[in-house]
Amino acid sequence: MVLSMFDQFQFPLRCGHIVILGRLVNRQTWRCENCDTVTDLTKSPMREALAKEFDTALQIDLQVKEKGGTIERAT
Repeated sequence: MVLSMFDQFQFPLRCGHIVILGRLVNRQTWRCENCDTVTDLTKSPMREALAKEFDTALQIDLQVKEKGGTIERAT
């Protein structure tokens, strides 16, 4: 079993802190747990950067599945 890339990739927030990519799925904003700054994930350049990271993580997970691997998401 392989841990999903969504649970391995780190995404930089507007404030400079990072969050695990999978925590941002289906979110429009994220309030930083370190400094309480809100990052709007629907506006440029965050929207494009997040879409690119989601696509990369998905493509890597799909490659693992194609090779017969099993993807596991962190809980």
